[in-house]
Amino acid sequence: MNTRGQAKLSSITYSLLSQWTGLAEGSVRNAAAREDFDKHSIESTLCWVNSRRAHKGLHPIGQPIGTTESPNNET
Repeated sequence: MNTRGQAKLSSITYSLLSQWTGLAEGSVRNAAAREDFDKHSIESTLCWVNSRRAHKGLHPIGQPIGTTESPNNET
């Protein structure tokens, strides 16, 4: 259990964020220190990662690549 009394599912390291964004690990740490994203929130972290990826023309993490039409349920 972590300090908040919650079980930890997984960890996203600064190294992994560096790989996902293409930024140096030190730059990712600096962004966290500046509170560019809430390092305790997966939603905030992924939003920041995806904004950095979009800036570089990369596909977002956690979203499908390409476009597919969803089936039409109306008859």
